[in-house]
Amino acid sequence: MTDLTTTTSPGQMTSTQPSSAPIRLLVSTLSKTLVATGALWLLLQIIGYFIPGNPWSTYRWVGLVFFLVTGLVCGLGWDLIVTHTHYMKAQVALQEAERLNATLNALSTENSSRLAADSLLTMLREAHSRNAWREVILVGRPLSRPLWLTGHYQLRIEIGKLVESAAALSEQPEIQAAALIDDIGWTNVALRHYDEAVKCIQRGLGVAKDANAHGLVCRALRHLAGIAVKQKDIEKAEDFSSQAEKALTLVTNTAERNELTAGLAYQRATQLQLKGLFPEALSLFLEAQQQFTLLSDRDRSIKIFGSIGQVHLAMENLDEAKDSFRHGLVSARVSSRPDCELVSLVGLARVAQMEGSFSEAKKNLREASAIALNLRDSTYAAELAQKASS
Repeated sequence: MTDLTTTTSPGQMTSTQPSSAPIRLLVSTLSKTLVATGALWLLLQIIGYFIPGNPWSTYRWVGLVFFLVTGLVCGLGWDLIVTHTHYMKAQVALQEAERLNATLNALSTENSSRLAADSLLTMLREAHSRNAWREVILVGRPLSRPLWLTGHYQLRIEIGKLVESAAALSEQPEIQAAALIDDIGWTNVALRHYDEAVKCIQRGLGVAKDANAHGLVCRALRHLAGIAVKQKDIEKAEDFSSQAEKALTLVTNTAERNELTAGLAYQRATQLQLKGLFPEALSLFLEAQQQFTLLSDRDRSIKIFGSIGQVHLAMENLDEAKDSFRHGLVSARVSSRPDCELVSLVGLARVAQMEGSFSEAKKNLREASAIALNLRDSTYAAELAQKASS
């Protein structure tokens, strides 16, 4: 796609002024000369009219009208040029002011969020330093899910480390394992730090096995399968999924079992997608989404819209893909799921490209890039921005 938008910086605007100055001076001089000549012509003809033997003639009228009209046109034209130049300068200044205002607002919001996060971390670290393990867990643990859903990944990891340490020191292995598997391990997957994620999840898996926490064992193995899919290692993914299904058979809590069953259905669908079995993957994605809907788990059902759209896209079902990405985008914005919003925007950009709507594709990619940047994934943000400008 060709970038149809041209941004003029203040430096660029200044650099164009010297090259246009001679032209403006020439036009100004010409218009003034014509006006002065016309005035002189009129004066001479008036004088000649009153001199005996030099009667008024037609050519004098023609010359007078010619110079008057030419001077008027040049004068009005120059006024229009000057007015338009000032207008364009004002527009550039206004756009720059709006951009600076938006930047300042974004910085203000970011600084406020950072201050709040720093205050929370300071409070939890202070509690941890005075061995108030219960306080760290009571405050930090409930924040895990909201921080994940809203894309505050780094903060989730930092709090997860404090919770994990407090749980280990207070001998609460299930809480420790959950922090290692989800708060630290799976969050590193979102940041694409796969080696660190695997290390933390494997450690959490060991703690969960020692505590006979079969649900956490199943979750850890499913996460490892998910990482293998992202790394396109289908054999490892299927092996971890099989182990997760075995662990699932030992889970006795009905609610936990149902949630894990839906999660494993989603995981199996991603593996079918990786293998290129798109109809089978689509069927299983829809089944997983229905299971999450029955569990009233809106947050997890939303993310499947993106996966369904990607499968339709691979099958070149553009209308179905567009519908799924649109549903996912609306649901993600209502539910504050920036990660799902990102997937839907990238999917819609791909659909627009395939349909030849390049301006729409660029718009979606730029929005996606901004979201990736807010999620602290600067590499992906730069990649999307590059695609938008290419």
